[in-house]
Amino acid sequence: MWILEAFRKFGEYYYYKTGNDQCSDLVAKIIRRYGLNIGNNNHGRLYIVDNSFIDEKLRLLMEIQGHIGLTIKMGLFTGLREEEIIYIHNKEICNNLGGCKCEKLHVISKPNSMTIVMINWFRGHKKCYFTIMPAKIWQQFRSTPNFNNIDIQIAHKMTMKVSNLMYMYLRKLHYNIMCRVMKQHEADILAGRAKTVAAQHYILYELDKLTEDYMRAWETFKVNIFQ
Repeated sequence: MWILEAFRKFGEYYYYKTGNDQCSDLVAKIIRRYGLNIGNNNHGRLYIVDNSFIDEKLRLLMEIQGHIGLTIKMGLFTGLREEEIIYIHNKEICNNLGGCKCEKLHVISKPNSMTIVMINWFRGHKKCYFTIMPAKIWQQFRSTPNFNNIDIQIAHKMTMKVSNLMYMYLRKLHYNIMCRVMKQHEADILAGRAKTVAAQHYILYELDKLTEDYMRAWETFKVNIFQ
Protein backbone atom coordinates (compact mmCIF):
# COMPACT_ATOMS: atom_id res chain seq x y z
CA MET A 1 0.00 0.00 0.00
CA TRP A 2 2.76 2.43 0.93
CA ILE A 3 4.77 1.59 -2.21
CA LEU A 4 1.74 2.39 -4.37
CA GLU A 5 1.23 5.62 -2.45
CA ALA A 6 4.87 6.51 -3.15
CA PHE A 7 4.23 6.01 -6.88
CA ARG A 8 1.21 8.31 -6.68
CA LYS A 9 3.15 10.97 -4.77
CA PHE A 10 5.89 10.86 -7.38
CA GLY A 11 3.26 11.55 -10.05
CA GLU A 12 2.02 14.54 -8.04
CA TYR A 13 5.59 15.80 -7.58
CA TYR A 14 6.26 15.47 -11.31
CA TYR A 15 3.13 17.54 -11.99
CA TYR A 16 4.29 20.15 -9.47
CA LYS A 17 7.74 20.42 -11.08
CA THR A 18 6.71 20.31 -14.73
CA GLY A 19 3.02 21.19 -14.92
CA ASN A 20 2.49 17.92 -16.85
CA ASP A 21 -0.05 15.51 -15.32
CA GLN A 22 0.61 12.61 -17.73
CA CYS A 23 2.90 10.87 -15.23
CA SER A 24 0.24 10.75 -12.48
CA ASP A 25 -2.35 9.57 -15.01
CA LEU A 26 -0.01 6.82 -16.21
CA VAL A 27 0.61 5.62 -12.64
CA ALA A 28 -3.15 5.52 -11.99
CA LYS A 29 -3.79 3.56 -15.21
CA ILE A 30 -1.10 0.99 -14.42
CA ILE A 31 -2.45 0.48 -10.89
CA ARG A 32 -6.00 0.01 -12.24
CA ARG A 33 -5.02 -2.18 -15.18
CA TYR A 34 -3.09 -4.71 -13.12
CA GLY A 35 -5.23 -4.42 -10.00
CA LEU A 36 -2.19 -3.59 -7.89
CA ASN A 37 -4.23 -1.99 -5.13
CA ILE A 38 -6.64 -4.89 -4.67
CA GLY A 39 -6.43 -5.92 -1.03
CA ASN A 40 -3.66 -3.39 -0.41
CA ASN A 41 -5.49 -0.20 0.43
CA ASN A 42 -7.82 1.28 3.02
CA HIS A 43 -10.83 1.82 0.76
CA GLY A 44 -12.74 -1.10 2.23
CA ARG A 45 -12.43 0.07 5.82
CA LEU A 46 -15.20 1.82 7.68
CA TYR A 47 -14.57 5.05 9.52
CA ILE A 48 -16.79 6.82 12.04
CA VAL A 49 -17.12 10.53 11.34
CA ASP A 50 -19.67 12.00 13.73
CA ASN A 51 -20.81 15.60 14.05
CA SER A 52 -18.69 16.30 17.12
CA PHE A 53 -15.52 15.31 15.22
CA ILE A 54 -16.42 17.62 12.32
CA ASP A 55 -17.45 20.42 14.70
CA GLU A 56 -14.08 20.32 16.45
CA LYS A 57 -12.03 20.26 13.24
CA LEU A 58 -14.04 23.09 11.70
CA ARG A 59 -13.65 25.25 14.80
CA LEU A 60 -9.87 24.87 14.71
CA LEU A 61 -9.54 25.40 10.96
CA MET A 62 -11.86 28.40 10.72
CA GLU A 63 -9.81 30.27 13.32
CA ILE A 64 -6.81 30.45 10.94
CA GLN A 65 -6.59 33.86 9.30
CA GLY A 66 -4.66 35.51 6.49
CA HIS A 67 -3.51 33.91 3.25
CA ILE A 68 -3.09 30.51 4.87
CA GLY A 69 -6.63 30.73 6.22
CA LEU A 70 -7.91 31.58 2.74
CA THR A 71 -6.09 28.57 1.26
CA ILE A 72 -7.65 26.33 3.91
CA LYS A 73 -11.12 27.79 3.27
CA MET A 74 -10.70 27.02 -0.44
CA GLY A 75 -10.08 23.39 0.42
CA LEU A 76 -12.98 23.28 2.87
CA PHE A 77 -15.60 25.23 0.93
CA THR A 78 -14.94 23.82 -2.55
CA GLY A 79 -13.99 20.20 -1.87
CA LEU A 80 -11.63 20.40 -4.84
CA ARG A 81 -8.42 18.44 -5.22
CA GLU A 82 -5.20 20.36 -4.65
CA GLU A 83 -4.28 20.60 -8.33
CA GLU A 84 -7.82 21.74 -9.15
CA ILE A 85 -7.59 24.63 -6.69
CA ILE A 86 -4.37 25.78 -8.37
CA TYR A 87 -6.00 25.32 -11.79
CA ILE A 88 -9.00 27.58 -11.09
CA HIS A 89 -6.75 30.34 -9.76
CA ASN A 90 -4.70 30.54 -12.92
CA LYS A 91 -7.34 29.69 -15.57
CA GLU A 92 -8.81 32.51 -17.61
CA ILE A 93 -12.51 33.32 -17.11
CA CYS A 94 -14.93 33.48 -20.04
CA ASN A 95 -17.61 36.19 -19.93
CA ASN A 96 -20.00 34.29 -22.22
CA LEU A 97 -22.52 32.35 -20.10
CA GLY A 98 -24.87 31.48 -22.96
CA GLY A 99 -24.02 27.82 -23.42
CA CYS A 100 -20.38 28.47 -24.28
CA LYS A 101 -18.27 25.32 -24.66
CA CYS A 102 -14.80 26.87 -24.51
CA GLU A 103 -12.16 25.56 -22.10
CA LYS A 104 -12.10 28.66 -19.91
CA LEU A 105 -13.84 28.93 -16.53
CA HIS A 106 -17.45 30.10 -16.47
CA VAL A 107 -18.48 31.88 -13.28
CA ILE A 108 -22.11 32.28 -12.22
CA SER A 109 -22.97 34.70 -9.41
CA LYS A 110 -26.18 33.85 -7.54
CA PRO A 111 -28.41 36.35 -5.66
CA ASN A 112 -27.74 34.49 -2.37
CA SER A 113 -24.06 35.60 -2.45
CA MET A 114 -22.88 32.22 -3.69
CA THR A 115 -20.66 31.65 -6.70
CA ILE A 116 -20.71 28.65 -9.01
CA VAL A 117 -17.54 28.01 -10.98
CA MET A 118 -17.97 25.79 -14.05
CA ILE A 119 -14.62 24.02 -14.42
CA ASN A 120 -15.05 20.96 -16.65
CA TRP A 121 -11.47 19.73 -16.24
CA PHE A 122 -10.95 16.02 -16.84
CA ARG A 123 -7.67 14.10 -16.38
CA GLY A 124 -7.96 10.37 -16.88
CA HIS A 125 -10.35 9.05 -14.21
CA LYS A 126 -10.31 12.36 -12.31
CA LYS A 127 -13.24 14.60 -13.17
CA CYS A 128 -14.04 18.10 -11.99
CA TYR A 129 -17.38 19.48 -13.23
CA PHE A 130 -18.08 22.55 -11.09
CA THR A 131 -17.81 23.83 -7.55
CA ILE A 132 -19.80 26.08 -5.23
CA MET A 133 -18.37 28.58 -2.77
CA PRO A 134 -19.18 31.92 -1.12
CA ALA A 135 -18.69 34.81 -3.56
CA LYS A 136 -16.47 36.61 -1.04
CA ILE A 137 -14.06 33.67 -0.85
CA TRP A 138 -13.93 33.39 -4.66
CA GLN A 139 -13.18 37.09 -5.07
CA GLN A 140 -10.44 37.02 -2.43
CA PHE A 141 -8.91 33.92 -3.98
CA ARG A 142 -8.85 35.26 -7.53
CA SER A 143 -7.43 38.60 -6.39
CA THR A 144 -4.41 36.84 -4.86
CA PRO A 145 -1.50 37.72 -7.20
CA ASN A 146 0.17 34.32 -7.12
CA PHE A 147 -0.99 30.88 -6.04
CA ASN A 148 0.77 27.56 -6.53
CA ASN A 149 1.72 24.30 -4.84
CA ILE A 150 3.90 26.09 -2.28
CA ASP A 151 0.76 27.73 -0.85
CA ILE A 152 -0.84 24.28 -0.54
CA GLN A 153 2.23 22.89 1.22
CA ILE A 154 2.27 25.73 3.75
CA ALA A 155 -1.46 25.27 4.41
CA HIS A 156 -0.88 21.53 4.81
CA LYS A 157 1.66 22.14 7.56
CA MET A 158 -0.81 24.40 9.33
CA THR A 159 -3.75 21.97 9.09
CA MET A 160 -1.53 19.22 10.48
CA LYS A 161 -0.37 21.46 13.31
CA VAL A 162 -3.76 22.72 14.49
CA SER A 163 -6.10 19.85 13.60
CA ASN A 164 -3.91 16.82 12.78
CA LEU A 165 -5.49 16.69 9.31
CA MET A 166 -3.65 16.63 6.02
CA TYR A 167 -4.74 19.34 3.59
CA MET A 168 -6.00 16.72 1.15
CA TYR A 169 -8.45 15.51 3.84
CA LEU A 170 -10.30 18.84 3.68
CA ARG A 171 -11.92 17.37 0.56
CA LYS A 172 -13.22 14.44 2.61
CA LEU A 173 -14.44 16.80 5.31
CA HIS A 174 -16.33 18.81 2.68
CA TYR A 175 -17.94 15.64 1.33
CA ASN A 176 -19.07 14.55 4.80
CA ILE A 177 -20.61 17.97 5.43
CA MET A 178 -22.46 18.00 2.10
CA CYS A 179 -23.84 14.50 2.74
CA ARG A 180 -25.57 15.78 5.89
CA VAL A 181 -28.06 17.66 3.67
CA MET A 182 -27.59 16.61 0.04
CA LYS A 183 -28.44 13.27 -1.47
CA GLN A 184 -25.36 11.14 -2.03
CA HIS A 185 -25.43 11.49 -5.83
CA GLU A 186 -25.55 15.29 -5.43
CA ALA A 187 -22.51 15.28 -3.15
CA ASP A 188 -20.81 12.92 -5.62
CA ILE A 189 -21.33 15.43 -8.43
CA LEU A 190 -19.54 18.14 -6.42
CA ALA A 191 -16.76 15.66 -5.68
CA GLY A 192 -16.38 14.75 -9.37
CA ARG A 193 -17.50 11.16 -8.81
CA ALA A 194 -20.75 11.16 -10.80
CA LYS A 195 -21.67 10.32 -14.37
CA THR A 196 -21.37 13.20 -16.81
CA VAL A 197 -25.07 13.02 -17.68
CA ALA A 198 -26.06 13.52 -14.04
CA ALA A 199 -23.68 16.46 -13.70
CA GLN A 200 -25.07 18.07 -16.85
CA HIS A 201 -28.61 17.71 -15.48
CA TYR A 202 -27.73 19.61 -12.31
CA ILE A 203 -25.83 22.26 -14.24
CA LEU A 204 -28.87 22.88 -16.43
CA TYR A 205 -31.76 22.51 -14.00
CA GLU A 206 -30.78 22.18 -10.34
CA LEU A 207 -28.08 24.74 -9.55
CA ASP A 208 -30.36 26.92 -7.41
CA LYS A 209 -31.44 23.95 -5.30
CA LEU A 210 -27.85 22.77 -4.98
CA THR A 211 -26.61 26.15 -3.74
CA GLU A 212 -29.41 26.29 -1.15
CA ASP A 213 -28.54 22.77 0.05
CA TYR A 214 -24.87 23.79 0.16
CA MET A 215 -25.68 26.68 2.47
CA ARG A 216 -27.90 24.53 4.70
CA ALA A 217 -25.11 21.95 5.01
CA TRP A 218 -22.74 24.53 6.47
CA GLU A 219 -25.49 25.92 8.69
CA THR A 220 -25.83 22.44 10.16
CA PHE A 221 -22.39 22.95 11.69
CA LYS A 222 -23.02 26.61 12.53
CA VAL A 223 -20.30 27.78 10.13
CA ASN A 224 -20.71 31.36 8.93
CA ILE A 225 -19.54 30.97 5.36
CA PHE A 226 -19.89 34.71 4.71
CA GLN A 227 -17.51 35.93 7.41
